Amino acid sequence: MWPQEATAFTFEAFCYMLAGAAAHLHIHLLRHLFIALDELKTDYKNPIDQCNTLNPFVLPDYLSHLL
Repeated sequence: MWPQEATAFTFEAFCYMLAGAAAHLHIHLLRHLFIALDELKTDYKNPIDQCNTLNPFVLPDYLSHLL
């Protein structure tokens, strides 16, 4: 028989899962950033072109730090 007090999905559990998902997303974005930075060693792009390819990854990272 089940206990009288049923366990519920609490706000703390939701926040914990949300923080885990945010950390996963952050690590995923950083992985792409590190790969792009590593390609600088072998790719001979000028700095302006390289920054144009990195900006889509950096801006979400800045936004994630605001939270």
